[in-house]
Amino acid sequence: MLTLGVVTVAAAVGVPLALNLTGDEDDGSLRFDAPDSESGVSDVVISPNGKILAGRCDEFVQLWDTRTRQSLGKLPVSNLSWVHTLAFSRDSRMVAAGTDDSVVHLWSTTTRRSLAVLEAKDTWGIKSIGIAPDGNRVYGNDGNVVWVWNRLDKQPSGSLRPTGPTGLELKYSALAPDGKTLAVACGNGTVSLMSTATRRETTRIVCESVITQLAFSTDGKILAGIGDREESVLLWDVPHAADKNPVIGSLTHTHSSPTALAFGSGGKTVAVAYDDDTIRLWGVSSRRVTKTITLSSDESATQGLAFSTDGAFLAVTRNGSGHLWNLR
Repeated sequence: MLTLGVVTVAAAVGVPLALNLTGDEDDGSLRFDAPDSESGVSDVVISPNGKILAGRCDEFVQLWDTRTRQSLGKLPVSNLSWVHTLAFSRDSRMVAAGTDDSVVHLWSTTTRRSLAVLEAKDTWGIKSIGIAPDGNRVYGNDGNVVWVWNRLDKQPSGSLRPTGPTGLELKYSALAPDGKTLAVACGNGTVSLMSTATRRETTRIVCESVITQLAFSTDGKILAGIGDREESVLLWDVPHAADKNPVIGSLTHTHSSPTALAFGSGGKTVAVAYDDDTIRLWGVSSRRVTKTITLSSDESATQGLAFSTDGAFLAVTRNGSGHLWNLR
């Protein structure tokens, strides 16, 4: 049965979540859209406190408040720029967006007002961002270097770059939950772990393919990565990354390539989206599939995954729409 209008589902903090859902989908999910965006919702993140869901909608960021069950509206970026990446601060008081014109926008999630506009010079656009636990330092990967800003000064305080030849592309970066380590996937098939204190490379992991996505477990002890020629998601032991073989396992779904991944709260589960229209939840310790979600047939790859804080729901974005699955 199709139900139009606002549909309420249980949210991460045990209160209703209203996302202007358009109705029940054939695959059992609930769908949500951003009607003001021509290309729809491309990615989604959920705040650490579970109260806010943010959607990347190319030219703006759409927020929904899970407590009041109301849309918080949209946060526009600069004219003629597009949002590439999103992140929340640890205390959930800020949301950040990196754009294709090499700017990081910071907003207050309480007032929805701009807190800072952080600019990088002569870059390729911000591909991935991270906010330090204290909320003051912001990291933005532009494909060439990872810029470091002091939010209060609004000026770059320096940059990080793994050791490598001139022109080495930085495909992706992920900040560890404690803010002490930045993982950077490079175009030469390596992943560099860099100290944010010294801004130097501490460990380099050599991979068999170029890693295009990275994610830390919530305790920071495991790093997961998707390779561009892999059927597997690789798992690395971060505390022992300097060992000859820090790979502690792989999550392999034969004849299908992963397109997105996300760790659940507690780091015991990782969700992986595949190009065969499935999402599989894996036990990190067992390396076994605990649940399979079959999506409606679609030529579009899943672009974003995000768990609710309590692990009850999984948010997914593909083909310009967001979908919610009840995992319980």
